[in-house]
Amino acid sequence: MGIVILLARLLIVAIIFLYRYIKQQRQSKTPLVNGKEEESIDRQEKENKEKPIALPTSSAQWEILGIEEKLIINVLLDNQGNVLQKDLPQKTNYSKSTITRILSRLEEQDLIYRTPAGRGYRAFVREKN
Repeated sequence: MGIVILLARLLIVAIIFLYRYIKQQRQSKTPLVNGKEEESIDRQEKENKEKPIALPTSSAQWEILGIEEKLIINVLLDNQGNVLQKDLPQKTNYSKSTITRILSRLEEQDLIYRTPAGRGYRAFVREKN
């Protein structure tokens, strides 16, 4: 009887983890922007190529970046190259911790920098030399 209860608990835990994993995968593939589902990646990349945006990266470095990093850089560029970090979750529908992780990766690649702004930070696109 004890083994049956243990197996049932393990099954419930496995289902919960699977549900969270699938939910996370869906969110990372189709992030929401301003409450609407983002268009397909191909269409977004095509629009980005059509826009005359001064990217802070070379084209080879841009291709290496993930969708999350590209989205954050595009939001920064759409806001004159800087935005308060606390505003990014509303603009991208990513969590605060995800935003912090993405910004840290972009800082490591020397694409952005952050400065203190009140109780938070302001993220800036680093000028390409």
